[in-house]
Amino acid sequence: MQYSGANVLLAQNKGVYTLLTLLERFDIAEGRTDKKRNVLMEHIEVIEKDLHRTFPENIKFKPTASSSVNAGIDLGLKHLADAMNETMEGSRGFNLYESTVYIRSLRNVLVAFAYYTFPHPVYGHKYFQSKYKIGYCQGLNFLAGLMLIVFSYGTHFEENALLRMDIEEKVFWLLVAFVDLILPVEMYGASLQGSQLDQMMIWEDILKKKAKLWGLEPFVTWLNSVQDGSYRPRKQRLNHGHYLSSTPPFETISTQWFLTCFINAFPVETLLRVWDVLTYDGYRTLVYVMLALLKMNQDKIISFDEPIESWKCAKDISKRIYDEQQLFHAMYGPEFGLDPTEMDVLHERLDLTDDDLNRMRRMFGH
Repeated sequence: MQYSGANVLLAQNKGVYTLLTLLERFDIAEGRTDKKRNVLMEHIEVIEKDLHRTFPENIKFKPTASSSVNAGIDLGLKHLADAMNETMEGSRGFNLYESTVYIRSLRNVLVAFAYYTFPHPVYGHKYFQSKYKIGYCQGLNFLAGLMLIVFSYGTHFEENALLRMDIEEKVFWLLVAFVDLILPVEMYGASLQGSQLDQMMIWEDILKKKAKLWGLEPFVTWLNSVQDGSYRPRKQRLNHGHYLSSTPPFETISTQWFLTCFINAFPVETLLRVWDVLTYDGYRTLVYVMLALLKMNQDKIISFDEPIESWKCAKDISKRIYDEQQLFHAMYGPEFGLDPTEMDVLHERLDLTDDDLNRMRRMFGH
């Protein structure tokens, strides 16, 4: 919270989260449930579809026959659940009564975030305070879900409604800090434009053009040969002299890593240490982690005969990192090509001006 800027946001916006959690009830009470007239309702529908996809095997998010499923239903939430069932006739397929306390809190945070990051059809920009329009984007559920787990650890979160509201508020502002202060602008926009521009810059401008700087020449040389058709596996599958590859772009791996800040990629102990560095050193941490993972594993990645097997290997390389010190040594150790002086080059590439952003947007036709 301290290094991310979330503490400052919380102190400057006391009571805002509580108000945001009430806006959906106001909309339902006043009949603003038509998704065409109130786009926020469409965002909420997508949120509800993703709730049970968030850590489905985690005991905190997995509905059971235990009393925890129905614990903590306060009167206001009961009224909201009843209003949803009556007004929307259960069309969403989501039932607050059948959800765990953590699922309900996750819903509270994500719905409040939607109202904070998307203009309201009646109130306009009164509550929309984010740097860009989001509402909801897949990936945010994992960020908020992990934050809930971390902040509630060792507490009576499921039994104490006041404590639960306090933790939800902290999670909300940390999520806002991630999106508005740490991660690139428009990372979670409707078209994922920010994420696309970000990955283009990382793979083309940082990784490929400066492969020698990062010690990634073997991987980049191999990747270029796969992409231009000159790669020759031991078992030839050629078409007019070119290798037929059905390998997905490697950018799809890093895009998922970045959108979820490596959730479901690292073991949780390693992930939390990465997040510690992320909140302190900012977004460039994610780039360092990606480059370090590729550097540490490039020999294994390019050793496969079929590029699709290399892709699968790259997709899972982070899951075997249990020693976070080894990872950090790869990120910052001079022998790995990521020493502080050389990283100044990377810093410059990550500090884009408005003109840079506009130039790249034009390249994407936006």
